[in-house]
Amino acid sequence: MIDTELNNSCPIGGAMQILGGKWKIIILSRLMDGKLRFGELNFVILFILGKVLGDQLKEMERDGLVLRQQFNETP
Repeated sequence: MIDTELNNSCPIGGAMQILGGKWKIIILSRLMDGKLRFGELNFVILFILGKVLGDQLKEMERDGLVLRQQFNETP
């Protein structure tokens, strides 16, 4: 989780803790254009492994940056 002491002392530090890492800003930039399925997102972000993308999306969902919606259908 987020270190509350760092988050309270410096808003930029709190933001960096949430958005830190190599992929989160790239993922968010791709999602700014609209909704994407996991496979589509994995296709448009070059050189990211599916496991890494899944892990990053789970962290971003936990932090309230993205909303996951599951459909019980085949795309």
